[in-house]
Amino acid sequence: MEVLRERKTKVLNAVICHYIRTGKPVGSNVLIKECNISLSPAAVRNLMAELEKDGYLTHPHTSAGRIPTDKGYRAYVDNLVKLQSYVIEEEERIKRKYERKHNEIEEILSETSRILSGLSQYTGFVMTPKAQYDKIKNIELVQISEEDLLVILLTQSGMVKHKKVKAYLVCGQLSKLRNFLNEKLRGISVAQANRKIISEIKDFRQSKSEILKIAEKIGDVFYNIQDDIYIDGTSNVVD
Repeated sequence: MEVLRERKTKVLNAVICHYIRTGKPVGSNVLIKECNISLSPAAVRNLMAELEKDGYLTHPHTSAGRIPTDKGYRAYVDNLVKLQSYVIEEEERIKRKYERKHNEIEEILSETSRILSGLSQYTGFVMTPKAQYDKIKNIELVQISEEDLLVILLTQSGMVKHKKVKAYLVCGQLSKLRNFLNEKLRGISVAQANRKIISEIKDFRQSKSEILKIAEKIGDVFYNIQDDIYIDGTSNVVD
């Protein structure tokens, strides 16, 4: 019943907004195409018929569309008043959520997608800033096994990216490579990092140095970094 009530409210609000804007009766196809109603035409027609039966919409004889009644307008205004009160409460709740996240950028973005989904009752998604244009703040290397080296990248926007590469370095080599990467890459964009590494080691290509080989692998990591998308509320997508 709650889902049905929410759908009716969405359809009623969409009809009224469109009618106020155009002054023309509103049909189901118009709602779907122009008002982002994520329902089938048959479902929208059924909801509009129910709203008409309940006295919120009326059906002019000369048109296939509906227009709002006085009762429909009153319900619309009541919903706006409730929404304003809800928004004030929600604003405080959102502030509290963000205050708890501090500088955890991934958590903030994930929470934002949940909040957007909750507010809109649609799928909420948030995309990170273009990773390739973000500038490098720090690079950390951690030998997590005899075969795997973890590359951790911190950008100036606060994003953290991490990727495993097949490599093994002893402590001294690890420190040397870490210092080399930070010295050469700090402050440049992620997109430039791979080219910078290739440029810095091109004169040593004939070298058998394991560090240089691993540096090339790390360069490939930067080249393949993708933007993150945080999605929540996929259950709100209906046919």
